Amino acid sequence: MADAVEHDLAGRRRTEREHRQRRRLDDEVVHDGIAGPRVPAAGAVAIDRSALDELTGGDEQLNRDIVTRYLQALSDDLDELWQALRDGDVRGMRRQAHRIAGASRTVGAHDVAAQATLLEQAAAAQTSSYVTSWP
Repeated sequence: MADAVEHDLAGRRRTEREHRQRRRLDDEVVHDGIAGPRVPAAGAVAIDRSALDELTGGDEQLNRDIVTRYLQALSDDLDELWQALRDGDVRGMRRQAHRIAGASRTVGAHDVAAQATLLEQAAAAQTSSYVTSWP
């Protein structure tokens, strides 16, 4: 019995390790020839439920509505951000990064907000070399 449990735990650890390695490989994506961090797919955006519940009082339907609207807006904002990046429009990048950071913080998508804030700061400093090689 102990051997079976140990074997199961070893298999889970191996699966978790493989999953982490796969995620690391997927961490960077090239979008229109520009390398940048992978933004989680719409269904995979990690949202801090407590931040969302604070907004909605825990109302499940309202939570779903807010997340749906957030994801739609995020998609549009990312399209505009990429366009600004392609155009070398630092002000546009800053504006879009600011919009993404604010909306993401509001719904509790902290990782997205953190990345957008870094980009906003880089654009604000007008360090276009950093912006075009955004990690």
